Formats: sequence, C-alpha cells, structure tokens
Amino acid sequence: YQEVKALGKELQVLGANILQTRPKADVAFVLSYDSRFAFQIQQNNPNLHYSQLFKRWYSSFHAQNIGVDVVCATSDLQAYKLVVVPLLHIVTPEIAANLERYVQAGGTLVLSFRAGVKDEHNAVVDAPLPGLLRSLAGAKVIEYDSLYDTPSQIQLNLPTRATQTFPSEIWCDILEPEGADVLATYITGHYAGAAAITRNRFGLGEVILLGTAGAELETEVLSWLSESLEIRSEITARHGVEIIERSSKDQGFLFFLNHTPQVQHVRVPVQTSSLFVQLLEDNFIQLEPFGVQVFRLKTDAISNEQLNSSTSKDFKVMV
Repeated sequence: YQEVKALGKELQVLGANILQTRPKADVAFVLSYDSRFAFQIQQNNPNLHYSQLFKRWYSSFHAQNIGVDVVCATSDLQAYKLVVVPLLHIVTPEIAANLERYVQAGGTLVLSFRAGVKDEHNAVVDAPLPGLLRSLAGAKVIEYDSLYDTPSQIQLNLPTRATQTFPSEIWCDILEPEGADVLATYITGHYAGAAAITRNRFGLGEVILLGTAGAELETEVLSWLSESLEIRSEITARHGVEIIERSSKDQGFLFFLNHTPQVQHVRVPVQTSSLFVQLLEDNFIQLEPFGVQVFRLKTDAISNEQLNSSTSKDFKVMV
C-alpha cells in the first residue's frame, strides 16, 4: 500500500508532462513469435534457445545504455540506424520485402544463422538458404554444422579493428559469398577457410550475416556496428544503472534508475548535446539503492528550479 501511495505522489509531480513523450531508439530488435515457436517444435541443437540468444544480443546494447525498440518483422523500420534480427527462421514474402525496403533506403541489418529456413507454414523452403533473404544477404549457405561439445574457432577481420580469434558455438553456417564481403572465416574443422560472417552492400544500406554464435563474438560485432554507426549513449554509467531519455517536440526527460542494492553515482557532462545541461554543480547525481531520479531537460523556456517529492525512492524532477 505504501509503495502504491508513493507511486501516486510521483505521478502527481510528473503529471501529464510525460504522456506525449516517447523513448527515442536508434536500434530495433525484430522479435518473431513464429520463429520462436518453430524452434520450440524443432530445436536444431539442444543448446539453441531463441529467447536466450535474443536476450544475449539485446544485453550488448543494454550494457552500453543504448535504447532498443522491440518490433515485429513487418513494422516500419525506416527510423532506425540499425535493425538486429536474431534467428528469423520463418520468413514470408511480406517480411522479406519489408527488410529489403529498409536496407535499400540506407539501413543496416544484422541477420543470424538459421535465417529464412522456413515459410509461414513451418515448411522448409525449396531454395538455397537463407531462402527469401538470399539476395539481401548476398551469400548462400552451402553447408551447416550443429556443434555440441567442441567449439569451432573463427578469425574476425572487422574494418577499423585488429584481427581477432573467437570461439564459435552451437551452429556453423558455411557461407558462400554472392557479392558480399567476408568479415570472418573458420580456422578449424573441415570447413577451415570458409566464410563465417559476411557483409553485403544492398542499395544504400548493408547487411551483416552472422553464420555462427558466440557471446564474445556477438558482442564484438555489435559493438563495432554501434561505433561505426555512431550509436551511443550521451551519458555512461556503471552496470546496473539504466539511463533513459524520453522526449516530444517541445520537452524531454532523463530517467536514472538504479537496479542495484548499492548507492550509485553517475557523472553528467556539462553539455553533451543541445538538450543536455549541467544538472548539478559537481556534475554528479547520487542514486540510492533501487532509487530513481527524473530530470526535465532544460530548454530556453524552462527554468532551473528543482521540485522534490517526498518518497522513499528519492524521486526528483528538475524543471
């Protein structure tokens, strides 16, 4: 009851100010329930779990405080710099056309292994994989291997980064480029020398096809893409502190959420963009354990007066 009461006070302080605001994300993740159900029916590998891989890829962005929208495969994707599509097993002509429109217009798309394998009836397509996504990916799968106990090794050659070697697990798609560039090759197993990750220019955009899995490998590739596309959070914080910006045409808010049982301090830059201002004189805010603070981003029409609500969560609004 006390928590509900406190929440009511907090909402009174915010009032209707945040109703028209939305979090702005440069990254979208495509969640396909059809694909998830298809893997439940036929798992492909005992260690392959749709939700676990989705969460692992998502965590790479969450750890950097990069906002992510979760959308369906037929959503309008044009507003996003990067669209990530893990395990898109089920692909329809409508989905393929939507992804092509997005990349054609300049978007960057990331596909994983086991993409485009089946149609909307959960039947394997009668075409080289990745099926309807083959021309978009600029590569085809000529063989694949389900890994159990022994991981494979791949050599990753990303532009602007040093060559590195990573273990790959669960699955290996052996890719044959059809116009795509090779970003990584297998260096162990009978498919040593074959392409593991490709990059295809399509229209004004590009498509990255990851033919294998591996936590370190995925983090490196997604981090490289975030860097090259200039997708980053304006404010950094320790793991466990989440920072979210919500904005409308004429106002914006910063939410600081401490998901840990310890006091956390977050350094706020004096000016990181046209909207950000010096929130505190020492440029630090203190978040109590599991505490929340909300600040209104200053504009020319807004004063720098601070309002406090008397709740146990140290909830604050700066206007």
